[in-house]
Amino acid sequence: MTSANGCVSTEAYIVAENVIIPSISGATIPNTSCISNNGSITLSVSPVLTYTYLWSGNQTSPDISNLPPGVYSVTVSGGGGCTASSSFTVDNDILAVTLDGTPANVLCFGDKTGSIDLNVNSGTQPFLYNWSPAVPGNPQDPSNLPAGNYTVTVTDAQGCTATIAFPVIQPASALQMSCVQSKNVSFPGAADGAGSVSLSGGEPPYDVVWSPGGTQSTCQATSRSSIWAWAATPFRPRMPTAAWRIAILPLNSSIVKRLWEPCLPINSPCAAAAA
Repeated sequence: MTSANGCVSTEAYIVAENVIIPSISGATIPNTSCISNNGSITLSVSPVLTYTYLWSGNQTSPDISNLPPGVYSVTVSGGGGCTASSSFTVDNDILAVTLDGTPANVLCFGDKTGSIDLNVNSGTQPFLYNWSPAVPGNPQDPSNLPAGNYTVTVTDAQGCTATIAFPVIQPASALQMSCVQSKNVSFPGAADGAGSVSLSGGEPPYDVVWSPGGTQSTCQATSRSSIWAWAATPFRPRMPTAAWRIAILPLNSSIVKRLWEPCLPINSPCAAAAA
C-alpha cells in the first residue's frame, strides 16, 4: 500500500481452501434371476450436500436397479472441480439347475416297462418338467415308457433351465420259441420220451424250466412219461402220451397254449409261445 506522501506498507494474507471432495460408498445386491435382471446398487455420499451423478450406463440417479451382472462406475460432482469416482461390482448369484439320472430299459421287446429316475441336484424349487416325446403329466420320474430317446427340460422358480437326455432301450427282437418232440415213449407209462426247445431273441442267457421235471433247466428234457395240458382250470394229467410244457415267463402271463408244444412260460420276464 502506498500513501500520498510516498510511504509504502506491505501485509500478507492467507486465503483458506474450502474445497469438499465427496466420499462415496455403497451397497450392491447380486442378480439372482435367469429371466430378468434384478441386481442393484444403493449409493451413499458424504458430506450431505447437493450432488450430481453420472453412471457408466448413463443413469443419473444415486441408486440404480434392474442390473445384470457386471462392473458399474459412477462420478459424483458437488460443483466446480469437486468430483469423486468409484466402481461397484454386481455379482451373478444364480443357482444353476444341474441334472443327472438313470434310465431303466424295457424288459421285453415292444413292451412299455421302461422308466427314468431323474435327479435335480441344484436350483430353486419348485421345478417344472417338460419331457419330449411327451409324457402324460410331465412327472419328475416317468414310468411305463416304451423304448426311445427321451429329453427333459427342467425350469426352476427363478426361470433357470437345464436339459438332459436319456436313452431307453429294449431287446433287439422278441423272444421266440419252438418245441420239438424228439422221442416218443416206448410204451404207456414208460419214462423214456424226450423233447427239446429252440430259443432266440430276447435277452440271453435263458432260464429254461420243464414241468414235470423242473430240475432239468436246459433246452432238452428226457425220461418223460406224463403230459400236462393247459386249460382255464388247473392243470390236469392226460395219460399216457408224452409231452411237456417249458417255462420262460411268469405264471400270470397271458399266452395261448397248445396241448402238444404247450410251452408255458413261467421263469423269464418275456413271453414266448411255440408256433
